[in-house]
Amino acid sequence: MHGYKALHKDFTGLGGFQYEIGKSYELNDKLKICHRGFHFCKDLFDVYAYYPFKRNIKVVEIEAYGDIQQVGTQYATDKIKIIKEIRFPYFKMLKTFFIYRKKNIGIRNYGSSNLGSYNQGCGNIGFRNHGNYNNGWYNAGDNNTGDNNAGNGNIGSYNNGNNNSGWDNIGDFNFGTNNNGQNNFGHLNCGNNNVGICNSGQYCYGLFNTMPQKPMIFNQEVNMSMEEFHSLLKDNLDIFERVHNKYCSKKDIDFIKQLPNFDANIFKEIVGIPIDDLI
Repeated sequence: MHGYKALHKDFTGLGGFQYEIGKSYELNDKLKICHRGFHFCKDLFDVYAYYPFKRNIKVVEIEAYGDIQQVGTQYATDKIKIIKEIRFPYFKMLKTFFIYRKKNIGIRNYGSSNLGSYNQGCGNIGFRNHGNYNNGWYNAGDNNTGDNNAGNGNIGSYNNGNNNSGWDNIGDFNFGTNNNGQNNFGHLNCGNNNVGICNSGQYCYGLFNTMPQKPMIFNQEVNMSMEEFHSLLKDNLDIFERVHNKYCSKKDIDFIKQLPNFDANIFKEIVGIPIDDLI
């Protein structure tokens, strides 16, 4: 009987048993599925009901030539031969699954197109996800990648909120680890819009700060709040991009020259040519 078996990236199975391509193995004990034996699945996608759908999982084609026992989609044998590795590109396999296998693959999934076990929702990959299109374990929400995320669009693990990237973030749009708030970039920040490590407050930059820093333009501080500075950047982003890419109008040039602390030498150093040569 032919089938498929999942292994770790070093070709070891559960318990650290080492396998090699082309070799055969026999069980030195009485076969008992789920306890003793060489376990495998008859269908390729059924393998991922028992192993996470990740790139570091190897799948091999096997031949079971001894006694065989079956429980659901899982099989076990006392004699197995490892035939070859299935080199099926990850994203091609993922696409194939969602196009041709609309049913759930795994155990106790509720919804459709889930790959794994104990998922609730649609299009989840992994185990015990609650929501839609999560990839990992124990995610609650939609479009999370990683483990133990709560919210939507998180990448990483143990994030609580939306669109966080990293670990243990609480809030929205944080990037890093252990941030608590909104739009923090770095680690262990508490508040909003902080950049660095261990800052507490709003718009703090650096290390162990509680007071916001003044924004800088042309290497000098400007007398505006960070909220005003962010509005300046957001409202005029198209102008900055055109000037930097040297496809700008005279109106764009005049806007740059009217910025606080304008310095022609610094502009030339960054953009590469004098500002008047852009026209």
